[in-house]
Amino acid sequence: MRYAKPLIVMLAAALACGACATSTVPTPNAGCSTLLAEDAAEPTPSAPFPVVAADATVEEELVEEQVFGVRQTGQLQIANSDKRYIVTTIRKCEERDAAAYRRINAPFWQFWR
Repeated sequence: MRYAKPLIVMLAAALACGACATSTVPTPNAGCSTLLAEDAAEPTPSAPFPVVAADATVEEELVEEQVFGVRQTGQLQIANSDKRYIVTTIRKCEERDAAAYRRINAPFWQFWR
């Protein structure tokens, strides 16, 4: 019993010092993959291949092939915009994780970070 009071004081001091030296940082509940749209991994379909009638002239065939080229270019633009969207999402996720890392590694007296 003789050491009970000093032991309680020492434990209380250790608890107080431990509370000052640690900080809690909320971690993101969702991973980076949840920031992507559901259809982000879906392949972009190709433009429909031109169907030319058997009795079509050369000019009509060329026009159909040119129209196919324009449509295919449009599909390529859709695919490229999907890639830009995914890269932007990944960058936002990296920024979020970097901010959490800075909060974790901040000195204990900078609790507002």
